[in-house]
Amino acid sequence: MGKMVNVSGFLTEVIAMKVRYLFERITGSETIHTIGLKETKCHNMNFYQQSY
Repeated sequence: MGKMVNVSGFLTEVIAMKVRYLFERITGSETIHTIGLKETKCHNMNFYQQSY
């Protein structure tokens, strides 16, 4: 039985498959069944640009 986990903080250019790949590297192959990304609530994009 799966559980839903909500995550945020990804840039708007990030696609769901990349997020799935990231989490499956941690949790194991084929453990993620559904990914839903919402637009970030952060309005200060300078924070993200400095993180690279």
